[in-house]
Amino acid sequence: MKPVCLSICAIFKDEAPYLPEWIEFHRSVGVERFFLYDNLSSDSGRKTLGPWAHTGLVSISDCSIPLAQGGQS
Repeated sequence: MKPVCLSICAIFKDEAPYLPEWIEFHRSVGVERFFLYDNLSSDSGRKTLGPWAHTGLVSISDCSIPLAQGGQS
């Protein structure tokens, strides 16, 4: 396996409609791996990211930080 040179680590909440375009744009400019944290989303973000997660391009983890402690609104 070749080493990964460029990755993104980001947090998301209720962004399902925008995730495919976001992933594909960043892939087109050279991002090779995504480490994403789901901050208590109530939409289908994980399901939307499923095809990329299945290939190993995207890794999804839980991030349950409440707004009062610095989470997303």
